[in-house]
Amino acid sequence: MPDFQFAGPGVLVGSVLEGSPAAKAGILAGDVIVAIDGKDVADLRAYGAVLRAHQPGDTLRIRVKRGEETKE
Repeated sequence: MPDFQFAGPGVLVGSVLEGSPAAKAGILAGDVIVAIDGKDVADLRAYGAVLRAHQPGDTLRIRVKRGEETKE
């Protein structure tokens, strides 16, 4: 679940539901999503646009910033 108050860049993960695909992928609350499938995610609008281009169940590569570290 994104944090809708975050001003970017990227999308701050506010919470992750236990057992969700995000949790299984290792995404944590506090991570900042900066790219999905190689497309930069500057804000919530870009995040939504990238997700709408895919179908439920698609496997996507997510790049996040966790503190000073970037993980994919």
